[in-house]
Amino acid sequence: CDSGVRVPFSDARRVHLKHLDGVIYDKASRGKHKAAILDVEERLRLLMDEMLDSPAAVARSCNDAAQAAAHAGDAEAQRTWLERCREASKLCELPGSAELDDLEGRLARLKVRGG
Repeated sequence: CDSGVRVPFSDARRVHLKHLDGVIYDKASRGKHKAAILDVEERLRLLMDEMLDSPAAVARSCNDAAQAAAHAGDAEAQRTWLERCREASKLCELPGSAELDDLEGRLARLKVRGG
């Protein structure tokens, strides 16, 4: 691997990852929910490519997408993203933690409403 090329490329992707954090929030807050979810998908790919895809980072990203889907009124997408968030959270949270309890509650409410 040519570290002279790899390091700047990796640095640029990491800068873009940080940029995506703000962009996702901005798009979601302006009602551009599908665009925000696409940016979350890009963030997840970059996290994996940069080997930064810790369970906590994946859970946070999936939660961002679930929130955007909720605001868009897309219960199925919200459920899918919450399930991904729960799976990642199980790898970094203790059973019975407030975070896991919150996710389970959110998923249960979706099932009550949507079946």
